Amino acid sequence: MTSLPFLALGLAATLLGTSIIRPKIRPAMAVPYPYMEDLKAKAPKIDAGLFPDGMLRDYTSTQRHQTASPGYDVTLPATTTPKDLDKLLGGVLKGHGKTIIKTAKRYKLSPTFLAALCAHESANGTSAYARQCNNVSGQLTYSKSAKKWVPIPFPSVEACLERTAKNLHDNYTTQGRVTITQIQKKFCPIITDKTNKGFNDPKNVNRHWTSGLVRWLTRFEAV
Repeated sequence: MTSLPFLALGLAATLLGTSIIRPKIRPAMAVPYPYMEDLKAKAPKIDAGLFPDGMLRDYTSTQRHQTASPGYDVTLPATTTPKDLDKLLGGVLKGHGKTIIKTAKRYKLSPTFLAALCAHESANGTSAYARQCNNVSGQLTYSKSAKKWVPIPFPSVEACLERTAKNLHDNYTTQGRVTITQIQKKFCPIITDKTNKGFNDPKNVNRHWTSGLVRWLTRFEAV
């Protein structure tokens, strides 16, 4: 005669072998995100010497994967909105968040970088250049008559944004200058020799350009 405990164990074993109480095991879900090797294969061939920090640039991504720093890649997209930019933009730049984003996208630039550059160069839209010449990016031209560098006047802030972004695209990023440090060496060079034709910094403020721009970029990235 079989004892009750053994009878119970036998019944449980029988039931486990059926679909009544057999636990359902879910199949492993397929991972839709491509392998890193695929990303590398899709990325354009770029001279690694341009990126001494060794950072992998994921050109297939639509989200930003970087923080504000001198090594910030200005050609990568950044997640922002016109409303977010306008929270910080002031002076003649106020309300131009949408224009900045559209212009940056057209020339394959980070909109937060373009906003930070203009905010830094124009004291956030309040400098004399910005108010009197619509020049929000500090662009200068050499005047032979005045024998000095003078601000380029623009008919509107939009025109200045267009000229600034096109200049960055044509003369910087497409020539391999894609980080803030690389751009600074040409856009805002530190020249102390007053006899140099390119000397345009009598107050020696260019040495603060990178740190000042990064501070603004940090604010725009954090909105």
